Amino acid sequence: MTYFSRAGINMVAGRQQQLVVGNTARVAIAIADKVSVATNTIEAVEPYPDSYQLTLARARREADQQTWPPVERTPMRVGKVLLLGFPIWGGDLPRPVATWLRQTQLSGVTIYPFCTHEGSRFGTSLTTIANLCPAATVGLGLPVRGNRVQQADAAVRHWLVDNGLLQSTN
Repeated sequence: MTYFSRAGINMVAGRQQQLVVGNTARVAIAIADKVSVATNTIEAVEPYPDSYQLTLARARREADQQTWPPVERTPMRVGKVLLLGFPIWGGDLPRPVATWLRQTQLSGVTIYPFCTHEGSRFGTSLTTIANLCPAATVGLGLPVRGNRVQQADAAVRHWLVDNGLLQSTN
């Protein structure tokens, strides 16, 4: 599993709130606990600021200019299945995720995306993934509202079962 998440001040239920662990990281940890997979994080070489407003401004600038912000390259082995997590920023996936997808060989891989959002669900991110990874298959995704990550356990379980990644226990 690979994911991008940001702690710090985030928008949660329409209000700014300090998060010690980012929402997407929380969902990634819940998934990893259920399917016993290692987690890899996508890290921007230049970390995003703690400030929500400064992060928002930078994310908008990167999206508007279609930049490819450099990401830390740590050795990652991607199998035939990739669980890919990210927050939705400005209706799409964050640009460091786009950079990572562009730099990673994903031919023949099935990507199961999961995202955290505050109302936009996946936005245009599924199209972005398909465009960046034309030789991969984009499977059923899991959108989780950021202010509900603590209550997402059942949704995570159902998503994993629906995708054949976890056996049903009923």
